Amino acid sequence: MRWAAHLWKTILLLAIAAQFLHLPLPAAMAWTTDLDSWLYSHVQSPMILALLVALILGTWIIPDASAYFRSTPIIRSPSGPGAPDATAREIFDYILLQSKWALGQDKYQDKLVDKIAVMLREAAAHSRLSIFGRTHNTRMIERIAPLYWADAELDPTTCYWQKNSGAANTRATGSLSSAADVPLYEDVQFAKAEIAAIWPPASWLALHLDKSRSDRR
Repeated sequence: MRWAAHLWKTILLLAIAAQFLHLPLPAAMAWTTDLDSWLYSHVQSPMILALLVALILGTWIIPDASAYFRSTPIIRSPSGPGAPDATAREIFDYILLQSKWALGQDKYQDKLVDKIAVMLREAAAHSRLSIFGRTHNTRMIERIAPLYWADAELDPTTCYWQKNSGAANTRATGSLSSAADVPLYEDVQFAKAEIAAIWPPASWLALHLDKSRSDRR
């Protein structure tokens, strides 16, 4: 919204010019007179205070806020049936701890996490599962095409272990020369209904009788 920034700068310049031209304040700004009186009676040097406030706003608060909003994109997700409603970590946790597939599996969690990543990739490659995400330069969450998974896979390091904060959730599987042509996706998401249809939840009794599961909590 560059027009808003230009408008704000124009208002500031006009306000400064009005001070030098001794123009009367509009009625809507009559409250500033009361503010001046309050400052002169409570602050040792209102001018120094104004300079300090301007420095804090200009060199600290505004730059930090601007950097935050630029680095935090407004993510837009698809809506309707089959739309994503779960993060990668939530889906990994579900399959690892609540699905029938997990019953009696290896107690070593890191091996199972890698296995889950492979299963999700294979299901998506065969169009049995929808995986959603966005590339680094976009703000729209989109369905990742099944053909994409021929040259890429889910990265358990960022999907489950959540290391390298802000890094992509997918990685290329081909050679270094071909990897440069594979876009990487962030904010990978899934539809819970699709996941539950492929990996149904285990019963409460089965989960509590499964000794291997207790080691993975």
